Amino acid sequence: MTIPEGIITPSGRASLPKGAVMFLILLIVAAVGGWWLAGLLGAGVGVGLALLAYSVATQLWALLQESKVFQFIVAGALVILSVVTFAVR
Repeated sequence: MTIPEGIITPSGRASLPKGAVMFLILLIVAAVGGWWLAGLLGAGVGVGLALLAYSVATQLWALLQESKVFQFIVAGALVILSVVTFAVR
């Protein structure tokens, strides 16, 4: 097997062609940029979901304050949830 020219320098050290080095640098930059963008998008989605959950919770809390039927439904759901939780243990 013959070694392509330019891989081994006259001093005997191995070297990569400039195109391969530049490709590796661009690949690293793209990976870091993609990681940053994914984090930014994930944070945006998280904030959006938190705002949506807060909005729904405030609406349900207002409904809970006014409706006796809804209070019984929530109380029943909590009782069922606690029974199921303790039954699993």
